[in-house]
Amino acid sequence: MKSLRQTRYGSKRDFSTTYKEKNTGIKFDASKNLEQQTLKYGLAVDQKDYSSTKVDLRNGATLPTLYQDGYLLDSELKRYAAYFSDEIRLGLFGRDLTLTPSLRFERQEYRPDSSSYSDVQARDFSYVSPGFAASYQFTPENYSYFKYTRGTRIPSPTEIGGIYQTTAGNPSYIVIGNSNLDEETSDAFEIGLRNTSIDGIKFDVTGFYTKYSDFIDYHNYGTTLQYPYGYYRAENLANAEIWGGELSTRIDLGQFIPHSDGFSLSLVAGKTKGTAKNKDGLKSGVNSVQPEKGSLTFTYDHPDKVFGLGLTATAVGDKIASKDVSTYQDDVEYQHVAGYAVFDLSAYWNMNKFTKLNVAVNNIFDKTYWNYAAVGTITGTNQATLIDRAAEPGRNIVASVEFKY
Repeated sequence: MKSLRQTRYGSKRDFSTTYKEKNTGIKFDASKNLEQQTLKYGLAVDQKDYSSTKVDLRNGATLPTLYQDGYLLDSELKRYAAYFSDEIRLGLFGRDLTLTPSLRFERQEYRPDSSSYSDVQARDFSYVSPGFAASYQFTPENYSYFKYTRGTRIPSPTEIGGIYQTTAGNPSYIVIGNSNLDEETSDAFEIGLRNTSIDGIKFDVTGFYTKYSDFIDYHNYGTTLQYPYGYYRAENLANAEIWGGELSTRIDLGQFIPHSDGFSLSLVAGKTKGTAKNKDGLKSGVNSVQPEKGSLTFTYDHPDKVFGLGLTATAVGDKIASKDVSTYQDDVEYQHVAGYAVFDLSAYWNMNKFTKLNVAVNNIFDKTYWNYAAVGTITGTNQATLIDRAAEPGRNIVASVEFKY
């Protein structure tokens, strides 16, 4: 339950909004090992019941109209799913070749309580998602793999039947779902190579490409006499392509420097880019794509893993958001989010076979910096002030204890 205080034109309004979600279901997973195959399969059936009410705390009355009594139409969602995969182990030119085809079927049935509001319709969604993975050991030191996955995201009950507007008698804006939404779909490809030809050095490189269709987000249809601050409705807004790569390596210093057993260096660096095109043919970048990032870690691990220490330097590039046709955004100038570098120190101690202590000192030099994911698309009358309030934590200490039985 969440209490909300809403103020408009100087008048105070207190509401208590209750959102309930009840989940029931059953899931079955199984696997079978054959001579050169491993079969995995499973079934799942579940049901979710949603309800939402809104009470005016000034008089204790439940608001009677659909637009004001909550954020989600009372509804029921049933889901049926089945999956199957077959890992096939073969030999090719004397090397290991593994092929893994997979298939997933899912059906969802959305049933709203539309007795008082006919604009939200019942919907049935069904999809079949194939997948395929292959790996091959070119040489004892070179391992490669390829993956393809067909992804599907069915619209959520909120995106179909979510309804909210401000005061019913004098509304300023409305945010509403859409019963005619299509599923979001994606085709994802990934290829990678691992090399261990030099003792003490492990090198991995990965590339990926994903094509998305029918992104779902809320579109602003502009202002009307009834809604002077906007009419927002969920829509399939755009298609997008996202691609990038990652490089990682780990160097065991004990293989190259005398008396340095247990010391190692690890490097990870990656960059992602993306483009989007909406239904009107307009193109843009994708603001959800994060800036390039790299980290370098120097570690020591006791030979028996009794304790360990690590010092990590992380560098992130700068970025400025722009108009993104894959989501609704105002035509405003976004603030530049500067790149940064921070240093973290971590340690662990396996006190015994049941207990492990972890301690980390993060942002050792107390640097002020901002996470693009949190502030990159902030809008408002004073963006600089809003962003300043969203700075990441300064120097901080985190400790935890793990118990294993």
